[in-house]
Amino acid sequence: MDDTHASNANLPNLADACTLDRGELDERRGEIGKLTNWALRDRHDEAGRTVLTFDAAAASQVRDLVRRERDCCGHLHFDVEETDAVIRLVISSPSAE
Repeated sequence: MDDTHASNANLPNLADACTLDRGELDERRGEIGKLTNWALRDRHDEAGRTVLTFDAAAASQVRDLVRRERDCCGHLHFDVEETDAVIRLVISSPSAE
């Protein structure tokens, strides 16, 4: 996630553990930044996890992003919960639990 909206000292440095190359990582960060700029409604950090709440209009983009993040960041857990109004993404690190 981008440094402005989704950095979390409780999670490992994503750039160090991600399998994307530098160019792909920069592109992904840009994509995440655009998504959070228009759709992020709330963020809550806890020990070992970050909870991001997006507008429901972004549901397909959030699901697609999570699918791709699971491929490159297997060290993290991504849980998605959807309601009529929002889509909630919980990102957690088993090593931080």
